[in-house]
Amino acid sequence: MSQSHTATAQLAPAVKRKIIVVCLCAAVGGFLFGYDTSVINGAVDSIAGT
Repeated sequence: MSQSHTATAQLAPAVKRKIIVVCLCAAVGGFLFGYDTSVINGAVDSIAGT
């Protein structure tokens, strides 16, 4: 029992780091998607106005 508990304790920081990296990548991807959508929308409005 002691060995499996030790292995889990050693694995936890690596898993936590991977979860944080995945969440940060998803957040940045969502931000870039929203930013790109607003830029395209602004360009379409500008082109349609001419």
